[in-house]
Amino acid sequence: VIFVSFNGFSDIQRWEQENPLGALCRRIAFAARRERNATFQEDFATADVKPAQIIKWLGRNPRILLIDELNLCTALSEKSNSSTDLACFLKTHFLQQEENQYFVFSSHVVSTYLFIWTL
Repeated sequence: VIFVSFNGFSDIQRWEQENPLGALCRRIAFAARRERNATFQEDFATADVKPAQIIKWLGRNPRILLIDELNLCTALSEKSNSSTDLACFLKTHFLQQEENQYFVFSSHVVSTYLFIWTL
């Protein structure tokens, strides 16, 4: 289980809105960290974590991705290359590829749900 939040201890910053996939990858890397004394703001907020690194780490393992406050990723409220990249990443690596891959998110905006499913 991978828990990611765009709220609270790892608020999504304004500059991250231009690259929501990068923002998600940083938070997945933070969730997967071995050093439990690390903090997001001090150790991961500006880390350059590539989608390929996350895909390699995931391997073919069963997974559940839980994202809290996905609606705070405002790029998902409009169709753009960056929002499409994020939606495609989520669909490919957490929904469509193999069995035992799940994606759960909370959002205060219904359009977030609709945007992901229409790609």
